[in-house]
Amino acid sequence: MKRIVFLLCSMLFYMTAKAHNIEWYVDGNLYTTSTCQAGDNVTPPTPPAKTGYTFQEWLAYTPIEYLISSVDTYVDSGFVSANATLYTEIMPFYLSSGTNFFIGYNYNPGSGAERMEMHYSQTKLILGTGTGYTTINNGLVPYEVKASVNIKYAQSKVYLTINDQAVGTYNRNNDLHPISLYVSGAHNNNGTSGRGLNGRFYSAKIYDAADELVRDFIPVLDVNNVPCMYERVEGKFYYNIGPGDFIAGPVLME
Repeated sequence: MKRIVFLLCSMLFYMTAKAHNIEWYVDGNLYTTSTCQAGDNVTPPTPPAKTGYTFQEWLAYTPIEYLISSVDTYVDSGFVSANATLYTEIMPFYLSSGTNFFIGYNYNPGSGAERMEMHYSQTKLILGTGTGYTTINNGLVPYEVKASVNIKYAQSKVYLTINDQAVGTYNRNNDLHPISLYVSGAHNNNGTSGRGLNGRFYSAKIYDAADELVRDFIPVLDVNNVPCMYERVEGKFYYNIGPGDFIAGPVLME
């Protein structure tokens, strides 16, 4: 029996004073555009055709500039790998105590932790490089300033780039026990706990060991105006699994 896989697509709304300019995406790529006058019904385009797939529906969401995340908000990417590249755009808020995790995991089997993460610990930027931590010059990413952080975990090395500036290469000399990576909350402690980013989340991408994009998260409002993340590779929503709530930033305007 031939396996039928549903093709899930998305459309983005940009509100202007008189009209909605709509972008329709398929598999993360722009499919077509249309315009709808304010107050009128949206007319979907002709559904895309793809061999071996059956079109299911257009999925609507509203892109926003960022999510405001607390230490009690995070999502589970569902992606498991011992080698990956983690990219995220964030604006961390200062914490007088505690830790700001923003992407990765911390696996603790009971006889020592194994880490694949980046976080702030009060005034320090910390890179989890395996069984230990490395303190990075926190002056590269001051608090309450938007920053882009790119971390590549290879077989024995970790390569760190911040704001397009190569920061350094660090040893990674342990065999990781891969568990799924958290986004806007790096502390996936073997699936039992999490502690998220206290700040603004703008985007995140995860690449596998072959440098193929496997997760592409953006902040959105779903059709019920719930703040969440939309993942453009899979075409699905990811919602907070922590006890807190995401707060939506401003809607992206054309």
